[in-house]
Amino acid sequence: MASSEPKSPKVFISYSWSNPDHEAWVIEFAEQLVSQDIEVVLDKWDLQPGYGLSAFTIRIDA
Repeated sequence: MASSEPKSPKVFISYSWSNPDHEAWVIEFAEQLVSQDIEVVLDKWDLQPGYGLSAFTIRIDA
């Protein structure tokens, strides 16, 4: 049977790691989304060493 529970929203965040202040802002933003039950895929958290970004984004869509 299908669950009547709606799926949580899911976002993918990839950003320019241009400076530490911007990086901190993005991480804080992602943590706020998580605290609101939004599933966050953040390249800083989820991109594994050796993965190309294109392979990483394909994995997310699957």
